[in-house]
Amino acid sequence: GGLWHTWLDRDLGIAGRVLVKKGETKFEQHLVHVDKPILRVPSLCIHLQTAEERAALKLNKEDHLTPILGLITKELNAKTETGVEDKGLDPRHAPALLKVLGEKIGCKPEEIIDVELSLCDTQKGAIGGVADELIFTPRVDNQVHCYTSLEALISYSNSGKLDSDPDV
Repeated sequence: GGLWHTWLDRDLGIAGRVLVKKGETKFEQHLVHVDKPILRVPSLCIHLQTAEERAALKLNKEDHLTPILGLITKELNAKTETGVEDKGLDPRHAPALLKVLGEKIGCKPEEIIDVELSLCDTQKGAIGGVADELIFTPRVDNQVHCYTSLEALISYSNSGKLDSDPDV
C-alpha cells in the first residue's frame, strides 16, 4: 500500500543509482539526486470529476501514478529539443532523462547502462505558523522520532544507570 494521493500534483525530482559504462570492460555506480522539479503526477481537474468520484478516490498504480517528464517532441527518434540523439541510448529510458542524469554525474547519456531511481519531493521544509511555531516539512515524524529516541538512549547510557538496570 501507500498514501498515493499525497504524490498527486506535487513537484518531484529523482534520486538513486546510475550504472555507467567506462571503456569496454569497466562499470561505475554513481549516486544521483536531481532536486529540480522535473516530474509530476497530475490529477484530474476537480470540475471534471463527480462528487462521488472525488469522495471515493481510487488510484490504479499502473494507470494513474505515471509521472510526466515533459511533452513529446515532433519526432521521437530525431534530435530532440533537449539536444539528445536517441542513437546509442537505452530505449527503456527517455533521452531527456538520460541527458539530465549524465549532466548531473558527468558522463555522456549513451554511457548510462541502467538506472535505479525513485521519485522524491522537492519542496523544502519551512518554519510556519502565525508565530513561527510550526515546522512544515514532509517525513519529519520519522526523523524526529529517530533523533529523539537516539538522544534518549545516549542520555540514559551516559547516566550511569545502565549497568544496574534489570530491564536491559
